[in-house]
Amino acid sequence: MNDIHLNENEPITVALHYEVLEKDDDKFKLLMREVVNAAKQFQGFRGKHFFYTKSNNKINYYIMMQFDNFSYFKIWEESNIRAQLRNKINQLLGKTSEYHYLTGLESWFSLGVDKPIVPPPRYKIAFLTWVSVYCLLIIIYTFVGSYLNQLIMPMRVFIVSIIMVFSITYLIMPLLTRLLKKWLYPAIT
Repeated sequence: MNDIHLNENEPITVALHYEVLEKDDDKFKLLMREVVNAAKQFQGFRGKHFFYTKSNNKINYYIMMQFDNFSYFKIWEESNIRAQLRNKINQLLGKTSEYHYLTGLESWFSLGVDKPIVPPPRYKIAFLTWVSVYCLLIIIYTFVGSYLNQLIMPMRVFIVSIIMVFSITYLIMPLLTRLLKKWLYPAIT
């Protein structure tokens, strides 16, 4: 588990990594189905995402489980059903799982690598977010500022916020993450 400051009220994504032998893949998938079905019964569970890579006779699973906040995740993590399922998984794999917390904007920063995702420090995320917002505002107001100024303030803010959020989420952050991979993730490059 990584040591980052966790705000009890902030949404959280828990990134789990499992290395599974191909011969155990079907059993592992059944266990993961049990885990997800059990987690769905807990308040605050938002959903999950599965990713995997194959190499030789091993499959690396990356499972992202999302909760409304750390308090809800903690209730799930400390529950009896979670302990039982964790023990079943550890028995099947012969080792304990590795997991990391991602909060807030950190979940924007993901790389296609065969290692669990460890978020960059928050100051790097804040800096890249600021650079993205600043540059995007300059571009927006340079090209469409005169049109926006003709609109009432709530409409201007509405249009600019839509452009900003979607541009940063789907274009700018993924691009900056790839371009600045060595600075953001020095341990895995």
